[in-house]
Amino acid sequence: MQHNDHNNTANSQEEEINLRKILYIGLNNWLLFAFCGLVGLAGGYGVSRFSQPNYQVTSTIFVPQKSSGAGKGLEDIFMSQLTNSKSEVFNQIEILKSFNLNQQVAQNLNWRTSWFKKNKLTVSNLFKARNLFSWKAFYRNVPFQIIEKNGANNQSGVRLYVYPIDHQKYELSADEEVIVDGSKLLISFNSVANFGENFKNDYFDFTLVSNQKETEEIESDYSFVFNEANDIAQAYQLNLKVDLNDKQSEIIKMQLLGKEPGRSIDYLNELTDVFMLNKMNIQTETQKKSLKFIDSQLIGITDSLRNASSKFSKFRSENQIIDVGEQGKQIMTSLLAIETDKNKNQLQLDYFNNLYDYIGRSDGVKQLVSPSVIGIQDASLNSMVLSLSELYSRRQVLSFSAKENNPALLMIDKEIAQLNARLKENLKNLIANAESLNQSLDTQKARINLELNLLPKKEQELINYQRRYDLANTIYTFMLQKRSEMDIALAGATAEVQIIDKACLETTVPVGLSNSVKILMGLLLGLFLPGLYLVLFNFFNNSIDSQEDIERHTNLPVLGNVIHNHSLSNTPIHDNPRSGIAESYRAIRTNLQFMLNCTDCKTVAIHSINPGEGKSFSSANLATILAMNNKKVVLIGLDMRKPSTHKIFEVHSKRGLSTYLSGQDTLEEILMKTSVDNLSLITAGPIPPNPAELIDKPEMTQLLKKLGEKFDYIILDNAPVSLVTDGLLAGRHADLNVFILRYAVTKKDSIKYINQLADNKILNNIALIVNDIHGSGFGYGRNYYYNYKYSYYHKGYYKGYYYEEDEEPTGIRKILNKLRNK
Repeated sequence: MQHNDHNNTANSQEEEINLRKILYIGLNNWLLFAFCGLVGLAGGYGVSRFSQPNYQVTSTIFVPQKSSGAGKGLEDIFMSQLTNSKSEVFNQIEILKSFNLNQQVAQNLNWRTSWFKKNKLTVSNLFKARNLFSWKAFYRNVPFQIIEKNGANNQSGVRLYVYPIDHQKYELSADEEVIVDGSKLLISFNSVANFGENFKNDYFDFTLVSNQKETEEIESDYSFVFNEANDIAQAYQLNLKVDLNDKQSEIIKMQLLGKEPGRSIDYLNELTDVFMLNKMNIQTETQKKSLKFIDSQLIGITDSLRNASSKFSKFRSENQIIDVGEQGKQIMTSLLAIETDKNKNQLQLDYFNNLYDYIGRSDGVKQLVSPSVIGIQDASLNSMVLSLSELYSRRQVLSFSAKENNPALLMIDKEIAQLNARLKENLKNLIANAESLNQSLDTQKARINLELNLLPKKEQELINYQRRYDLANTIYTFMLQKRSEMDIALAGATAEVQIIDKACLETTVPVGLSNSVKILMGLLLGLFLPGLYLVLFNFFNNSIDSQEDIERHTNLPVLGNVIHNHSLSNTPIHDNPRSGIAESYRAIRTNLQFMLNCTDCKTVAIHSINPGEGKSFSSANLATILAMNNKKVVLIGLDMRKPSTHKIFEVHSKRGLSTYLSGQDTLEEILMKTSVDNLSLITAGPIPPNPAELIDKPEMTQLLKKLGEKFDYIILDNAPVSLVTDGLLAGRHADLNVFILRYAVTKKDSIKYINQLADNKILNNIALIVNDIHGSGFGYGRNYYYNYKYSYYHKGYYKGYYYEEDEEPTGIRKILNKLRNK
């Protein structure tokens, strides 16, 4: 239980440290966040100020469904429910989105050009104009007119820039690469032309007319593009959204997104009109075919009537016969009735035969004429022909959006096939009945002709002429009546589409983010990017930058932490003994004394894994702080490959350890006094060819023994252990091996290497010192923060207290110090 409590406490402390670390990193980089935040605010304002918003235009229509006709069988009703259900609403939606319909809309609107403008950068426009740096599309009130000659070739899709020079001249330019016939074509030119005069080059041929008054000031530049109907159809088809207004309803909602609301409104309303017109054309297709059939019949009947009337009048005039006798009238009336019935019956028989031939043919639907047009009153036939016409219409509508293997399309094909089979059987019976009736009428006509032959010859001829005239007139009157009925039906025909809401400005709404949201997003993005950079940098940073990095990778003791040296001196401990860095080394000196707890333990080897981690600097200042405590200290430069100890104390290195170990000099000759009391120095000497062999000689052990008799502490400044073995050889002679880890430089993998040295007993009694801690660091120690309290003392904070400082901290540093002191 106590173990769990300890873990919970450790986890809470670790979480607290992480949160404070994140907060501290953010506060320490507040200038970066402030700058990026201001840039984000400016960017958000620029986007909201100068970008053109999008507008959504909406229109709703209702396409009612036809109910199943009365008298249909159960199979017909079932199939009608399958094909005439809500799926037909989705078919209408697909038709509205089809390219064919949108192409027709684009052709009707005839938008040959699209115009854009960009306000010129002036003092007045800077505050009132919105599109200073972008081209804004506009629809109505275009200040120019394009006149094209018949057959003129103007390349579409190329942006032409119009820069008015004055009210008489303009500059026209283009620089764009387009695809023409599958090949890339670069169109680039810059010309000056006059308004109202024809401009012509290899790619364009038009006249630009200005509608601006000469008193108006020219404040904008303009550009335009020649359009093709197909390109417009494709563009609007992509932006068009057609769907049910509600899943439970059958109301279709059309939405169009664009930067020009006026153009979108006109397009959406024209789309509705074209859709309604096409739907009405499909609905009235049978009536139009019937009307065309009647007109074709009337042409022949009119000629027959005119010819019969002419011959009848001529005969009466030449023979001075005004009328026939009573018996002749009876015979003529009977013959006229029989021939009228036969003509009507023959017309119906021809219709039956033609309809029988059309059934099953691919173009048969185009030849379907309503039976009622020629007086056929068979209810069953009329119903089947009407149903067949509706099925073909529905199939045509469905084929806009469905593939050939679509289940609904296959169901309609099956229904058409079944209806064709029933219609053929019905037509066979009707054809047989009509042929039988023709034979009966022929028999009756032959009997009456016998009676006609008994009349005088001229009276017979007059009856024949009058009979032909009356027959043609009767048929002509019948066809005129049918044509009038068809005209009335077509005039009253309306598309089965109800417009609920037309597209208009009142229902047009801007879409996208508001200006305030754009500005806020700009600010958040400006703050997010540096935050992301710092998070990623710290995540992928493999160098040590916190006490946790050390504690997580090793159990070796940390003697202390050395803050960054802000002075130019390599011995700041001696030059400014009351500075913050001096206190760092005093703390290390205290811990060092605890680590060297035996009487004869006095040799300290200073190591580093890699060059540049402050090993020589730490050796010199550690030796200095020990000497300042009235201890006799000697510092030995054991880095004989790249010596630097003599540079720190500004002495020569003509003789030193290398000359001593090689037998050239004595101890007294290489031992030097320094400017620091109680501190002596043995430099590395001239660079030898074999440093490792010299260190491994018995003379090295004898030297340390002699120095141990004279000095309280021996500090060894070794070569980097990852590069050469010199440091490891010298470390065997040390009572304490101290590795220097430099903040933000030493890699975490170096700690693992030090652990291996300790685990494998290659070096004994290993400790660590963290060097060069900057003010941006996050403090060392589990109970205080990495931004070490000494890290800000170098500039004189807390003057009059413990250290020699210049002034008390202010501003952000004061806030950071308060955070660190909590």
